[in-house]
Amino acid sequence: MADTTLVLTISGNTTLTSAQAANGGYEFSGTLSAAATITWPSYAGMASVQNKTAGGFPINCRISSGASVTVLNGETVALWSDGTTFARLSQFGGGTSVSGSGPVVLATAPTLVNGTYNPNNTLSISSGTSTNHAGISMTMVFEEGTASSPIATKNGNELGFIQCYGFDGTTINQASPNAWVFVATEDWTPTKRGCVTKFQATPNGSIVGQQELCIGNGVIATLTDGPAQGLGRGTINALAGLFDNGNRVLTTIPLMFSGGSASQGPGQSGYYGSGLFTGGGAGSSITIPIAGKLGNLYVNFSNAPGASQSYTATMVVGGVATSVQGIATGSGMSCSDITHTYSAGAGQAMFLKVDTSAGAATLGGLSWGFTIAAP
Repeated sequence: MADTTLVLTISGNTTLTSAQAANGGYEFSGTLSAAATITWPSYAGMASVQNKTAGGFPINCRISSGASVTVLNGETVALWSDGTTFARLSQFGGGTSVSGSGPVVLATAPTLVNGTYNPNNTLSISSGTSTNHAGISMTMVFEEGTASSPIATKNGNELGFIQCYGFDGTTINQASPNAWVFVATEDWTPTKRGCVTKFQATPNGSIVGQQELCIGNGVIATLTDGPAQGLGRGTINALAGLFDNGNRVLTTIPLMFSGGSASQGPGQSGYYGSGLFTGGGAGSSITIPIAGKLGNLYVNFSNAPGASQSYTATMVVGGVATSVQGIATGSGMSCSDITHTYSAGAGQAMFLKVDTSAGAATLGGLSWGFTIAAP
């Protein structure tokens, strides 16, 4: 079915050709002296039908010899076919149901309205009963190109979005939406389909929407940080979902940090938390938000230390070097420690101490993360 509208002049009963029946929209004009029947040789999916004929007569739409659906003079309706017969979909509030397989495809940009005339009404979408413990789902699909010649999704393509607007006293303003946006983060192939979910909101006193949260690629970022950067330098990257109405819902909380750009030379100690400080750890310390066991340390370095050299990363809590430690050597650009833990108290200061060996390459930066297992 093509995303095009066929404009056709009729004077009576008409049987469409296969080419004419391959459109997604139909506009019938001309003068009728009686009701006319329009017959599609075959059709499956959604069709938009407009009866713009003169004479005041209806048109009856059917597939082959199947039952017909009447479109009154002056009406524009949406019809759905499962491949054998049409069903009328325009009266959404009237309990019309659709059976059959295949997607419902809208050839134009429709608006499903519920609440404009009855503002307190609720639009309910129900999945009915199920034996597989799964509720209703909504799928949005995006592809470059055309329906007949699709092109693979590209990095930066918006795969879909859900957005909400309100009335500002003058108009329904769509310039500052509150939205969920799903964005591809790489060119898609059969083996690579990276994407992130962005949450956009408009701050109080403003009409400009902005990204508040971005989730994907192992990172939870806020405000304008991208998925690769995480939060700003040395800022806690994720505590979302820790509490729900005052009740803790997570027992293990991931915390992620970015040390930003650095220039830590060989044989130096660097202290990472709220930034890079080579003169001591106090200036870069961060505060642990809840009591718990620290562990699952992961560190990614911007470059390798070099042959026979090392970068040693140690978690320091309350001025005490803990046993939670990772070492990157040679061409390695990361380290971790998923074995050791350290019990820390709420409000304690901590930082990541990184020691470069005497002949190591200058460290250009790092990102790191760990978990707190809450009591």
